[in-house]
Amino acid sequence: VICAGPAGCFYSSKVKDQEVHLFEEHKSVGNPVACTGILTDSISRVTDIKKELIISKIKQFKIVAPNGKATYIDLDKTNLIVDRAKFDQFMLEKALDNGTHLHLNEKFLGYEKKNNNYVIKTNKKTYETDMLVGADGPSSAVAKAANMLGDRKYIQGYQARAKFKEELEVGVTTIYLNLGEFSWVVPEDEHISRVVVLGSESIKLKNDFKTILKDSQTLQDQSGLIPLYNPKQILRKENIFLIGDAATQVKATTYWGIIYGLIAGKLLAENK
Repeated sequence: VICAGPAGCFYSSKVKDQEVHLFEEHKSVGNPVACTGILTDSISRVTDIKKELIISKIKQFKIVAPNGKATYIDLDKTNLIVDRAKFDQFMLEKALDNGTHLHLNEKFLGYEKKNNNYVIKTNKKTYETDMLVGADGPSSAVAKAANMLGDRKYIQGYQARAKFKEELEVGVTTIYLNLGEFSWVVPEDEHISRVVVLGSESIKLKNDFKTILKDSQTLQDQSGLIPLYNPKQILRKENIFLIGDAATQVKATTYWGIIYGLIAGKLLAENK
């Protein structure tokens, strides 16, 4: 399994009667962060969440029109804001508890077919396996190596954790309709928030991002590419599979992908 993000870890935690090796190119799991870390109530139908992972809860959306007027919408079910790095590590614990072998600081470089198996090459050594799972994000190296990437499209996500001087509305996600394709400010507490602007026009996005950040202090840059869902995306080639962002399994309305990646991992483990 390539990449110890939520999809790769959750899949690894569900595999039965097989030896699983999980490869992560970074020195630790959970970093760098490139996700807002919002989970809807649907997460409870997929897996449990430790209370200590939850930083804040969102109960309202504040929709801001281009003219500055705003309206509030009460949510039927509370959204959870989690510590994204710790959430990944929590998923990893599940995989390790299932007997998964973790390989840190080891990058997937490619593979060769050997009879009915695959010889996987990393920056450290080679391994032989009868199955390969790419859970390695929007620009999946596994998808590229297997010619499964296709003509996928991306949008840019500018994101940062920022400290604001003014007091924020805790429990309220502010959504701006005229900045980026859409954008939001997701508060962790009275002064720290996750700020996100999404879209395809790079120069405008940067300016819109600065407009929201104002004179706040950036604590951590969390920007990254996001794949657009492709209904024609190839998910399997022989015994090579893609899940999560690597398979463009993201929500069409907000581009959130955590829950979809977890579901895909669970289904693959149960049916393969």
